[in-house]
Amino acid sequence: MTHPISLEKPIMKPTTTLKNQPSSIVEYARSFLPWADLPLHIPNQTGFGILNFLQRHLHRLLLMTFVMNVADGLMTILWVSSQLAIEANPMMDVLLQIHPGLFLLGKVGLVTGGLLILAQRRNQVAAVLGIILVFIVYSLIIAYHMLALSLLILAEFL
Repeated sequence: MTHPISLEKPIMKPTTTLKNQPSSIVEYARSFLPWADLPLHIPNQTGFGILNFLQRHLHRLLLMTFVMNVADGLMTILWVSSQLAIEANPMMDVLLQIHPGLFLLGKVGLVTGGLLILAQRRNQVAAVLGIILVFIVYSLIIAYHMLALSLLILAEFL
C-alpha cells in the first residue's frame, strides 16, 4: 500500500533562495556600513600624523573618558542633592532617588562596559570614531559642569 504523501520528499520546493540575505544583525549592519568593520591600518606618512597619534594614544582617551564619567557622576550627585539641577535621564534618576551610590555604580558600570567594547574593537574605524566621539561628549559635559560651577561661585561674590 502506498501513501499519497511521502514523508521523504518535500511537498513543495522553495521558489526563491536566500543566498544573498544577511544571516545576522551584524551582517545586516555591514551591508550599509561597509567601512565600520575595516581594520585601521594607517600608513606612516606625513599627512596621517593625527591618525597615527590617535591610534597610539587610544588607551589614554579611554582612561580620560572613564575619569570624566566618574567626575560627571559625582558632580551630578552634587548638583541634584543641592537641588540646583535634576537628572535628565529617567532611568538614572530612578537610581539616584534610591541611593546616590547606586546611581554612581550604574553610571560608571554602563559607560565602562561601552568603553571596554570599544577598546576590544580599537583596530576598527568605527570603534576609533566611537572612542573619539565619547571623549568629545564627556569633555563637553565636564566643561558644562565647570561653567555652571564658576557661575555659581561668581554669583556668591556679587
